[in-house]
Amino acid sequence: MKAAVALCLALVLALCGAAPADKYSSRFDHVDVDAILNNDRLLDNYIKCLENTDDKGCTPEGKALKDVLAEAIATDCAKCTDVQKGFVGKIIPFLRKNRVEEWKRLQAKYDPQGAWAKAHPDV
Repeated sequence: MKAAVALCLALVLALCGAAPADKYSSRFDHVDVDAILNNDRLLDNYIKCLENTDDKGCTPEGKALKDVLAEAIATDCAKCTDVQKGFVGKIIPFLRKNRVEEWKRLQAKYDPQGAWAKAHPDV
């Protein structure tokens, strides 16, 4: 379950978008993460987007997340803004507690070796 961090990163990056700069785009830093986490329909859509092999049904934010998620995990969120890192701190605990099965599936896809999760056992 510690790999839930991977999903958290995914949601953060999806909400924030990506740019070819030192940091990922901050254009979605104003998103109300709590509203997404507490709305099953919205959260289910983000999770399905991340699980699917294609981008069908993904929002622009979800597609942006899929485009950068592997890099974000591999670089320990080096390009994340402070706001995006704060999102991670909200999303991971919520999903680990409330969406255990989804976390397992996303971990298997985005952090199969558990490297990120092992590096962040307290998140």
